[in-house]
Amino acid sequence: MAAPGPLYCLTMFSVLALAAAGKHVAVFGGMMRSHHLTVVPLIEGLLEHGHDVSFVVPNTTEHRSYFPKGVGSATMVFLGTEDWAFDTLFSGPEYDFKNLP
Repeated sequence: MAAPGPLYCLTMFSVLALAAAGKHVAVFGGMMRSHHLTVVPLIEGLLEHGHDVSFVVPNTTEHRSYFPKGVGSATMVFLGTEDWAFDTLFSGPEYDFKNLP
C-alpha cells in the first residue's frame, strides 16, 4: 500500500487543526444569490463545531435582503459604502453574464 500523498496529509492536518479548537472563519458568498445559498450549509456546519463565523457579503440592498435575520449566529459583514447593482456596473452595452463565451 502506498503512503498517503502530500495533499491528503495537508487536508487531514487542516481538518484536525480546525477540530482542535474554535477558530474565527470568514466565509465569502460570491456575487449572486445562488452563491450565497450554497455556502449556508458550510456556515451552519462551522457554527455547530464551535467556530466563530463572519459571513462577508457586498453592501447592497439586494444582498441585505437575502438573509434579513442573518445565518445562525454568524456575524454578517457588509463590504462597501454605496448601494450598487449589476445594472449600474457597466455603462457600455448590456452583457448576458450567464451566456458569455
